[in-house]
Amino acid sequence: MKWFFFEFTPAFPYLSSAIKFMILGTLGEWLGGVIGSKGNWRPFPLWMFFPKFLIWAILGIFIKWGFSSFTSLVGIQASNNLLPSIINPNNRIFFAFAISFQTNLFFGPTLMYLHRLLDNIVLWRWEFGGMHVAIYSLAWFWLPAHTITFMLPDTFRIIFAAFLGVCLGIILGFKKDLRFGQQTQ
Repeated sequence: MKWFFFEFTPAFPYLSSAIKFMILGTLGEWLGGVIGSKGNWRPFPLWMFFPKFLIWAILGIFIKWGFSSFTSLVGIQASNNLLPSIINPNNRIFFAFAISFQTNLFFGPTLMYLHRLLDNIVLWRWEFGGMHVAIYSLAWFWLPAHTITFMLPDTFRIIFAAFLGVCLGIILGFKKDLRFGQQTQ
């Protein structure tokens, strides 16, 4: 495991990100489906696992690109005095918040719509209902969660973000379960 994080990940950042999200993103989606369906261990057909692995691998590549890009962007903005002086690499929490804020504002919605588009392609449908829940999660979940993510060393950011995806899948599964419970009462 040490080899994967300290040798493989720096040598192959996009491939390692694809692998991490392929496994953990699919796990989070599956767990959310199990919880949301009140214990159905097959919340989606077995044939869907391969496309979901592929979708999450593609998203992992985009997420790595977005994290690297916005980390660099905020660094450049700070060094050119384009941000308040409190936002600088020496002030980790404000610097991390600035990266998280810009990532979730400018990149997050695009990534969420890309995820839905890829799901739609696999399912041969054109459905974007409920995207407001995903967009709201940028503010209530991803902004604070990625503030922590960007305080971590680069080597651990992607795996932490992938685990956060599992957490969000579980949270949304419970939310779905509660919503269904309210409908049946």
